[in-house]
Amino acid sequence: MKKRGFWVITVLMTVALLGVFVMQLYYIREAYNLKSQLFDEQVNQTLTSVVNKVQRLNAADRISRKDIENKVKRSQDKRQRELDIKDLKQQFAEASEIRQAERENEIENYLNQQDSLIRNRFSSPKVISEVEFVSLSPGGGAKLDLQMEAFIDIKNYALRGLSLRSKPYTSNTKTFDFRNAQTLPDTIRYQVFEPSTGKPLFVTLPKISDDLEKKFKREDAIAKRQLNYKISALGKDTISFKNGYNLLEDVAKEMTEKNIPLNQLHTISLDLNTTALSKGMHVLGIRFMNENNTWGHAEYRSFYVNNILDSLTGIVAVEYYFGDSIPAFGEGLPVSI
Repeated sequence: MKKRGFWVITVLMTVALLGVFVMQLYYIREAYNLKSQLFDEQVNQTLTSVVNKVQRLNAADRISRKDIENKVKRSQDKRQRELDIKDLKQQFAEASEIRQAERENEIENYLNQQDSLIRNRFSSPKVISEVEFVSLSPGGGAKLDLQMEAFIDIKNYALRGLSLRSKPYTSNTKTFDFRNAQTLPDTIRYQVFEPSTGKPLFVTLPKISDDLEKKFKREDAIAKRQLNYKISALGKDTISFKNGYNLLEDVAKEMTEKNIPLNQLHTISLDLNTTALSKGMHVLGIRFMNENNTWGHAEYRSFYVNNILDSLTGIVAVEYYFGDSIPAFGEGLPVSI
């Protein structure tokens, strides 16, 4: 009985020890799984943190590049706008000179036309200065030197005619000619004589008629408005963004864009890391997608990876020789890299 009880106790203790051992193995496995999960979480957190930092650095770099591009474009637009405004003002000045020449011609024609009317209406007309006009006016104290011609009948000494003139007049020449340098007052004054009575008179002629003056002012106003309109059409010295433009959204879209237009390939780094490639010949395939989202035929470029190329810089092309051919005896195959 004692021996049997001993064996029973021994078996029970063995079972208990096995149970404890199994429980320890279970706890060890759970602890390992827990530590593995914690390690994975830590690794994921670390990788996520690194990725976020890289993304932030990449975004900051792209934002800086965009800001520099905007500043350069703003500077170029401002400089171009200044040049355009300078050209417009130069054109405006040239057009003003042309208008002034045309106006002088119109004024000359107007004055000569009025001068012809005055000379047809009165006798011995003479253009006088303002000083002469004041002196010849009543109370001026000046004497009028006249040349008189009387026609008398010698039989009965009867007066048949009388001619008065202060200066000989030739009607073949123009009184006003703007091709010669001259300064005219705003009001041109004539000393004339009444043909029937010989009475001296004064006739005033404005340099520019009211109609011509209104016409010139209207032309100047139109030219000035056209200049201001053209300058305003150039826009302000700032970049005109689209409505709702957001620099961060534009950068985020650019970072997630897969199909990059050819004119934006400068934003992609095309440097190839050949350190991970094995020594020997390799083929690089290049193909492009058109505007219909259809891939074209691929073009292939072969290149050779050799340790000797890793230590050389400034290489733009490599000539490869296949088989037994060498540069001294065979033809090479130049391949750009």
